[in-house]
Amino acid sequence: MNGYRSMIRVSCVRRAVYGLAVAILACGPRPCQAADEVVPLASSGPLTISEVSIRKTQVARRQTVEITFRMEGQWQNPFDPNDVRVDAVFTAPDGTQTTVAGFFYQEYRRTVAGERESYERAGVPCWKVRFAPAQAGEYTCVLKANDGHGQIEAPGPAFACTTAPAGHGYLRISRNNPLYFEFEDGTPFCAVAMDKALGRVFQFEQIYRRFAGAGGNFNRLFLTHGNFNIMERVAAAGRPDKGVGKLNLEYCWCVDQVLALGEELGVYHMLTLTNQTNFRRNNGGWDANVYNVKNGGILHEPGEYFTDERAQRVFENLLRYVAARWGASTSVFSWDLWNEVTAAEGYSAKTATPWHRRMARCLRAADAAQHVIHTNFGNLNGSAEIDGLPEMELISTNTYAVKDIAQISSVWTRRLLEQFQKPYMLTEYGIGHNLGSTGYGPHDPERVMVHDGLWGPLLNGSAGTGMAWDWDWLDNEHFYRYIQAAAHVVRGIPFSRRTWRPVQVQAFEWIDAARPPYYADALIEGFPGNYTFSPEALDRETFTVLPDGRLDRQDLLHARLGPRQSWQAPARSFQVDYPAAGQFVIYVPELGGSKPAPRLTVSVDGSVLLERDLLPYGPADRYDPRAYYQKYPIDVPAGHHTIRVANTGGGSITTAFELTNYVPRQGPNLEVRGLQTDDYMLLWLRQPQFNWLYRRMGRQPAEQAPGRLTLQGVPDGSWDAQWMDTVAARPVGQETVVVKSGVMVLKTPPTAQSVVVRLQRQSGQ
Repeated sequence: MNGYRSMIRVSCVRRAVYGLAVAILACGPRPCQAADEVVPLASSGPLTISEVSIRKTQVARRQTVEITFRMEGQWQNPFDPNDVRVDAVFTAPDGTQTTVAGFFYQEYRRTVAGERESYERAGVPCWKVRFAPAQAGEYTCVLKANDGHGQIEAPGPAFACTTAPAGHGYLRISRNNPLYFEFEDGTPFCAVAMDKALGRVFQFEQIYRRFAGAGGNFNRLFLTHGNFNIMERVAAAGRPDKGVGKLNLEYCWCVDQVLALGEELGVYHMLTLTNQTNFRRNNGGWDANVYNVKNGGILHEPGEYFTDERAQRVFENLLRYVAARWGASTSVFSWDLWNEVTAAEGYSAKTATPWHRRMARCLRAADAAQHVIHTNFGNLNGSAEIDGLPEMELISTNTYAVKDIAQISSVWTRRLLEQFQKPYMLTEYGIGHNLGSTGYGPHDPERVMVHDGLWGPLLNGSAGTGMAWDWDWLDNEHFYRYIQAAAHVVRGIPFSRRTWRPVQVQAFEWIDAARPPYYADALIEGFPGNYTFSPEALDRETFTVLPDGRLDRQDLLHARLGPRQSWQAPARSFQVDYPAAGQFVIYVPELGGSKPAPRLTVSVDGSVLLERDLLPYGPADRYDPRAYYQKYPIDVPAGHHTIRVANTGGGSITTAFELTNYVPRQGPNLEVRGLQTDDYMLLWLRQPQFNWLYRRMGRQPAEQAPGRLTLQGVPDGSWDAQWMDTVAARPVGQETVVVKSGVMVLKTPPTAQSVVVRLQRQSGQ
C-alpha cells in the first residue's frame, strides 16, 4: 500500500495532519488486478490514512453513510483489532457521539454464466466505515487508528442528514408488545417469511423479486456456507488471506449484494453466524472447518469451540467485523449466533450458556445500531438455559419430518411464548433431510407442508409465519401463492399495537340442521427428530387419547419404534375410548435399518392382531427406506381398549397413528385457530386431513359444507369480515357481522382445504 497521494502521517505522540484530501464522491474500483487473486492483508510502514472519500454528503435518516479510505501501518491481520484497529467517531447535531468500527474491504466484479457465478478482485484493498444517522442536521466525523506501534486521528468528511426518513428505520422487538416486531418509527411489522439461507447472488436476485412481489418480507442467511461463507469453512487451502481469524472478502461482498437487495425490496434478515454442520464429524463438516488443527486452525475437537479462549477471541473479532460492515443496514433484523447449536458435536448447556452470554454482550457493545441478538436450536423445544438468558432476545427453533406441522407448530408456539415471554419464530421446517437428488419436491408437490407451516405459528402468536427451509421447496408457484395469501391477510394489522388473545369457540354446527352429528378421524404423532425429550419420555410407554383426539402427553411421544435409545423406544401403548366402531391405523412413512428387518407388532387388549416384517417393496434399486409410506389398519370395536404398537424386530419404524370415527362433531370437520383483540380478529379454518401425510398417501380431504361458527368473548358492534382461500390466494366472501352480548356468529364458506377470515370492528363503536 505504498505511493498513495495526499497521505496523512501522524506520529503516536503528536496529531499533525498534512494534506488531507477528502473526495466527495462515490468510491469506484480501481482497474482489475487480473494476475493475483490473493488479497494482500499485511502492511508495513508508518501508520497513515489517505484518500478519504464519502459516497454521499447528504442522506436521509437511516440511510447508510459510507466513508472509504486507504491506510497503511504495521499489521499482519486486518481482521484482528489487537493487530490494527480503526474506529470512526460520529458527532450528531445534538452533540451525541457514536463510535463505529471500520473494516477492511476488497471490491469484486461478478460474472454470471448460466447457473455459474464467479468473482474477481477489482482494485486494491481499502478500509470503510458505514453509519446510518438518526438525527436531522450536520454530522462530523473523526477517524482513529491504532496498529500497536502508533495511533493517529484524522478528520473525516462531514455530511448532512435530512429530515425525511429513508424508510421506517430499523426493525426491532416492539416495546408496546414484546412478542411482536415493529420499526423504529412505531410501524407494526409481521414477518411473512422463508428460510432461503443458501445460494448464489443471482438466485437471490431472482427469488427475492418474486418473493417480495408476492408480499414476502423476511428471510435468514447462513454466513457459514457456499457463497456467504465468510470464514467458517475452508474456502481455498493454503491461501494466506484465508483461514481461521481471516474473512473471505469475496463472500462478504456477496452478503453486501443481498442486503442491498433486501433494502431495495423490503426484505429483512436474520444473519446466522455459526453453524452446527461445520462442527460435526459425521457429515464432514469438521473436516472442512477452519478451526480444525488439520486445516491450520487452533482446535482439536469441535466442543473446544465453546471453551477455548483463542477461539472465543476469534469469534469476538468476527462479531466486531460483521457489526461494522452490516450493522448500518436497515435490511438486518438480527444477529443469530448459531444455527442449531444443540446439534453441534460437543455441545452442552454447561459450556454453551456462558459462551452465548459472553458473545451476546460483546456483540451488543460492538453494534451501534443495536440489532436483535438471539440463537437457534435444531430441537423444536429449544433450551431453557440459553433461551432464558436476558441476552437472548428472541426464541428461534426448527423442526423436521412431523406429519402435521400445523398442529405441532400451533402447540409449541403457544408453549414457548408462555415459557419465555419473548418473540418466537419457527425458523426452519420441512419434510426431512437427504431425500435423494430430487429433494423434497416430489414428496410434496403441492407444498402442503409449506402452507401449513406458514399459518400454524402465525395464528398462535408467533411474530410471523413459519419459515420454510430452502432446497427445492421455494421458488415455486405454490409457495408464492401461499405467501401472497398470508401477506394479504396480515397487511395493515397492528400486531405490535395490540394485546392478542386466543379466540373462544362456543359451538360449530352445520347451517343445514338436517345434517346429523358424526365422528371424525384424529391423527396422533410423536417427534421423529429435532426434539429433545425429557428423561420421563424414555420410561413412559402408555398414553391416553382424549375424546377430542389429542394425546394427554404428546410432548413425550417418540415417533420412532426400535431398540431403546435416547431417540426411540421399543413400544407404545394407547388407552382409547372409541364412541363407535372404527380403525386404528399405523402409518409408516419411513424405516431405518433392515438387518434384522423391523417388525411391526400390534395388539388390542393383549391379543396380537398384526405381526409383520416391514421389508422393501417394489424393485430393489428403487427402494428408499426413508420414503416407505405404508399404512396398516386395525379394526377396533366401540368401547375402551388398550392398543400396543411395538417394533419387535430390528432397525426403526417411524410412525403416526390415525383413529377413525373417534372425535364427535356437529358441524364442519374444520380445525379453528385464531387470535383476537377488541377491534381485530384472525381465524384460520383448516380441514384436518389437509396435511402432508394424508396427501402423500393419496388422500383427498372432502369439502366441508357451510357451517355456523359461534364465538364468545367478542366486543359488541359491527365487524367487517373478509374470507380468503389460503391455498388459491383468492377471496371467497365478505360480510358484516353484528355482535351482541359478546357472541359472534360467522357463516363459514364451503371448505375443502383451508380458509382464513380477517375481521375488523367498525370504528366509532
